[in-house]
Amino acid sequence: MNSPADPDQYSKRILLSVTGLSPQVITETLYALLMQQQRPFIPTEIHLLTTQEGAERAKLALLDPKKGRFHTFCREYNIPAGKITFTDDQIHIVKGEQGEALTDIRSAADNRAAADYITRHVAHFTESPDTALHVSIAGGRKTMGFYLGYALSLYGREQDRLSHVLINAPFESEPQFYYPPREAEVIDLAKENRPVSTANAEVTLADIPFVRMRHGTPSSEEQHGFDKTIEHVQKKLGPPSLRFDHESKKLYAGGVELKMSPIIAAYYLWLAQRKKEGGLPIHWSDANPNHFLNAYRMVLNDYSGDYERTEQPLLRDGITKDFTAEKKSRVQKALKKSLGKDEATPYLIENFGSRPRQGQGLKLDAEQIHL
Repeated sequence: MNSPADPDQYSKRILLSVTGLSPQVITETLYALLMQQQRPFIPTEIHLLTTQEGAERAKLALLDPKKGRFHTFCREYNIPAGKITFTDDQIHIVKGEQGEALTDIRSAADNRAAADYITRHVAHFTESPDTALHVSIAGGRKTMGFYLGYALSLYGREQDRLSHVLINAPFESEPQFYYPPREAEVIDLAKENRPVSTANAEVTLADIPFVRMRHGTPSSEEQHGFDKTIEHVQKKLGPPSLRFDHESKKLYAGGVELKMSPIIAAYYLWLAQRKKEGGLPIHWSDANPNHFLNAYRMVLNDYSGDYERTEQPLLRDGITKDFTAEKKSRVQKALKKSLGKDEATPYLIENFGSRPRQGQGLKLDAEQIHL
């Protein structure tokens, strides 16, 4: 029986790699994925993240229609043409802070730009639930491999994998070696000036376990670069903290803005105020409309007409059971959408006591609420 985590079962399977001046890592990784796993992983498409010079080398060495080693690999190992999509469009050149294509990554600014570029691509490739991503950190500069692996830790899902490919001496870093051919060949080692048979080549895929922190990362509509994503995750990993910013009139949980309409934010703020002031969980029949309206004024703009439209029926009818049930439901949804299902747990509105006198309140400690 297949597990949801089996990468080979997904309709879209992506091999993503960083490469530098040695595009061989692509065919070496392909060979290992095909030949050295109990369940071969044949990607449906390949994407490279590289510099301008790395892109030129990859196009010439891998994608030349006649001599490109990607095409010769597919022919030699009976992979039908078109089964793996890999064209110039799948070679992505890292952009600098001004949007320029980077020829190399040498400065601190280049590193920041590369980190952001890599992080955004990993976030994009992990958006679709129908996709399995295999990330190889075998190529490129060490910092690029680090950022790629870290980005997968931030955004990776159960079906995604991280690996490094190991090549034995003297084939490691040998310009003429791209993969072990079906029929052994003799190649002349460039550095040692001697012939060697590819029959002695060993390609090993090293699977790298990684911690998946996806539930703490920003949603796709608010994707950030590397530093901002780390900051976002770090805030969510810290102890719970609820804060109301009087200037912006917004609520923040663990430093993350809560996306709530004013009336929903007011309801949550009202319960937070009660907890901060030592009040007990409130039953709807005991609720004072004026206390809720005070919180509502705090989150509204001065010239909003929403307050008057809410005030009149509340003062006339009081706070009803339906009012509290509906507002609680909308608060819970907003918390989970803003923070993620697991991260929202300490901030959720809870029911306290037993029916029919069950009241609503927050589990947060008063010291964790800053108003």
